[in-house]
Amino acid sequence: MRVLPVVLYNMGDDEELIQAAQEQCLITHGHICNQMCCALYCLWARRIIAGLEIRRAFEAAVAGLKEYYQDQEMEDYLFELEQLLRDGNFSGGGYVIDTMRSTMHLLFTYKDYESVVKEAIRLGNDTDTTAAVAGGLAGLYYGYSSIPTRWLSGLRDRDEVEKIFERVLMDENAGEGMEVI
Repeated sequence: MRVLPVVLYNMGDDEELIQAAQEQCLITHGHICNQMCCALYCLWARRIIAGLEIRRAFEAAVAGLKEYYQDQEMEDYLFELEQLLRDGNFSGGGYVIDTMRSTMHLLFTYKDYESVVKEAIRLGNDTDTTAAVAGGLAGLYYGYSSIPTRWLSGLRDRDEVEKIFERVLMDENAGEGMEVI
């Protein structure tokens, strides 16, 4: 749930993005399947930023992940991750794979930011993680203007958050080579 900034600041190729995502998640997610899932999330976000449709962006991210990990001779772990993601169980659980399955379901099913976030919360369990992960991708895809103004108006320290947001968007290095939505 905290890996999305890696995408916004990583100007390297996919290999560098995958490595940065893995390094960022190591503090709490040491297993390689969890690291792969964080890398998949970052690749998915990068494809969304590049303008691909949600499902197509996911498919392209999976292809990029497979390419990278096959070069690393990690086919067994990649197969394990694929099987876990195909499970079809989306419970809103906090385990990295559960969160990704839930995010896939939400983004493939609901067609606007508000619905994605509300449905993430309705799943129950680890709602802050699921809503943050799915909401991050939905925000990239649907844009800042898709966030309900009633939610923004209730945001504590909104002025400070918006200053930070503007700084990130104005940073010449952030997202270099990518269109920032």
